Amino acid sequence: MRILHARAWLSAGILALALVWLGMLLLALPAQAEQRIVPEQTPRGPNALPGIVFNKWVANNPACSTPQSVLEVAADTTVYFCYRITNTSAETVTLTTLMDDNDSTVVIWSTEGRRPLPPSGMLDWSVPGVNLIRPVSFRNSTNSVAAWTLESGGNAYIVESAPPATINIVQPKLASQLTVAANTPLCSTTTTADVRLVNNNAAYGHANFCLTITNNGDITLTEHIVNIPVLGINNQVFTATLTPINSAVAVSRSLVITYGSPLGLAWTAALSRTIIEATLTA
Repeated sequence: MRILHARAWLSAGILALALVWLGMLLLALPAQAEQRIVPEQTPRGPNALPGIVFNKWVANNPACSTPQSVLEVAADTTVYFCYRITNTSAETVTLTTLMDDNDSTVVIWSTEGRRPLPPSGMLDWSVPGVNLIRPVSFRNSTNSVAAWTLESGGNAYIVESAPPATINIVQPKLASQLTVAANTPLCSTTTTADVRLVNNNAAYGHANFCLTITNNGDITLTEHIVNIPVLGINNQVFTATLTPINSAVAVSRSLVITYGSPLGLAWTAALSRTIIEATLTA
């Protein structure tokens, strides 16, 4: 009986030692990496689909006749985004959804915009029946990228416009001065003038008013509306290009507009008159 007991104890010890060895072996094995299924992402970018060129421009007119990549305007000015896509590859692709404003605006839904674009094909705002001109306005400077989803060979691609359309918001600043001279066609530097009776009659001769408009801002001014009711000037429009203060172009930033006014009964009634209402819009 003692011999059997010793054998049983020895077998149990060997079994325990084997279990410990097996546990240590399992701990030494490298842990199996957790498997994850990562969804395949749609290729995206300016070169997502070779041979497809997508451009977006901005213009200051609804016909997009002078599109450019960068435009400087005053805040809240209406500008126009214009789109063009060209297929320089050897395969026909299908145009679907067109997004703009960094994916925040839908320009064309895929259901209404599906259209084949063959090799050497081009689609832009000049094609009848396709609305690829969009009016927008901004209060702050903006870089805007559009994205057009295409299908080719059963796969989808998102082609982004390049370069971005940039709208820089600048601040217009306008200075004006109205001077007057009596009985001379020349412009004065003063804002008052003394006159005397001419030939001892009720007339006081002639006054020459000079309105000087100066562009002190960051944007070119091209149209100027003047309103000085006492001189009989009511929303008169003047066209002249006044370049910005920081412009290197050798063009004057100032415009001088002269007005001649006979000093007749309307002026002699009070023997003096002050211009208290005048507006200028540019």
